[in-house]
Amino acid sequence: TLQAAIEIQALSPLVVLSQISASSQNATLIEFKSNDSGEINAIFTSESLEELSNLKLQIERSSLSDVQATLDEKKLQLILSANGN
Repeated sequence: TLQAAIEIQALSPLVVLSQISASSQNATLIEFKSNDSGEINAIFTSESLEELSNLKLQIERSSLSDVQATLDEKKLQLILSANGN
């Protein structure tokens, strides 16, 4: 059904992010949002800025398109938006 296809489309970027972040011992996905057009927003947190920097590089090299990733050094967060299509 169309609803099932939309749900799968929304989950696909989450799977990509989960696979990438699985290699990171200390980064945690604390927020994930997606919409019907495939746009996603996510926030990762960690105790290590280096960990977030490595995660940022991996996400930028992933199959996600239009990746915009920003490190918030004060909050120790990686804030990203991308297109999962």
